[in-house]
Amino acid sequence: MEESSQTESVPSKEEVSQTMTQTSELKAESTTNKEHTHTKASTHETAQNHNKAHSHEHKTHTKHASHSAAHKNMKTDETKGWKIATAILAVLLVVSLFANWDIDISKTGGSAAGIADAAAGAAEANAPSFDDFVASDYYDADTDPVLGDADAPVTIIEWSDFECPFCARAYPTVKQVEEEYVADGRVKIVFRDFPLSFHAEAQPAALAAECANEQDMFWEYHDLIFENQNLLGDAQYESWAQELGLDMNQFSDCYSSQKYASEVAEDFSDGGRLGVQGTPSFFVNGVQISGAQPYSVFEAAIEAALAAS
Repeated sequence: MEESSQTESVPSKEEVSQTMTQTSELKAESTTNKEHTHTKASTHETAQNHNKAHSHEHKTHTKHASHSAAHKNMKTDETKGWKIATAILAVLLVVSLFANWDIDISKTGGSAAGIADAAAGAAEANAPSFDDFVASDYYDADTDPVLGDADAPVTIIEWSDFECPFCARAYPTVKQVEEEYVADGRVKIVFRDFPLSFHAEAQPAALAAECANEQDMFWEYHDLIFENQNLLGDAQYESWAQELGLDMNQFSDCYSSQKYASEVAEDFSDGGRLGVQGTPSFFVNGVQISGAQPYSVFEAAIEAALAAS
């Protein structure tokens, strides 16, 4: 097939060989011409070259010394600049941490110590109070799963992600709270979804659990998920539903249609509104506990809430 004139073709072996021969001939001719035109330098010319070399060496040494001095000055200026920038960033960090509190920086003298003292005072003044807790601000008893006595004086609302490893780590602690406080009616636990976008199975698992909740089996399904977190997947969601004796036609229709997608989205939105930024996140009568904290942290918060109720 004849190649298009717009296509750059690869040269043949004969063309390469011919080009190399021509190049060698040209080089040989150039060398001969140079030999005919080259003459020896005179003694005066040699002396002149020696003086030029000496002068160039002296200039080079002078330039090197000047460059070294300039480099040292530049490093000193950079060090000072970094120190100043670090100090400014430290002050800005303190200010940003407490940006939601009413701090009049003009009254602090502008120093980092003054700002820190003002921030500490603001933190104490703005510390969450059990007295501020209004249940309806945190959950809907008609739609969100609740474990325990509806009239329990302490309510723990958990925002969680079924694929989150820290949520799985917090699971035994929540079970201990159930045994110590939910069983005797002093605490009730509310579960709300906060599926993180980088967990592929967080949303599907949340939808499956909501479908189990439709048949009053949320907490049993919840436990199976966290106890077998490494098995998450569509087939397993069906298997767990069957294991719990759920109506499989109802469950399958619920799950495949993503019936409770809006409910999960509402949970996520409410969490963000209340300051949830990651999972797990708990609120004990409105006082937030972030992360998979040890049981002692929950115990202290619960006892404080009971004392205030």
